[in-house]
Amino acid sequence: GKCEGLLRRLKSDGLEPDRITYAALLFACARGRDGRHAREYLDEIAVANVRVMVHTLLSAMCAFLLDRRADYSEDARDLLSFMCERKKIMSEKLRDELHGVWIEKRR
Repeated sequence: GKCEGLLRRLKSDGLEPDRITYAALLFACARGRDGRHAREYLDEIAVANVRVMVHTLLSAMCAFLLDRRADYSEDARDLLSFMCERKKIMSEKLRDELHGVWIEKRR
């Protein structure tokens, strides 16, 4: 889509995406219910060691949970664990509740 094209253009101009760029990309993934691209962008974020904002991770979670074209429950589970264990964004209790509501009940 448009976001992918803009990202390619940005990179071809020698610029690297930053946390604001990734926030916009993952928000677009959530709006477009595009778990595949969300997974790709999260991988890029990890490789580039970009420090993202909480809402960026939540956008990725929404993309995983709303995309009905494939099963992204493992990606969603991994992201929940990352947010809980490594980023200390949420408590383990909240992670378990969200896992039950977002992932287990989805199956």
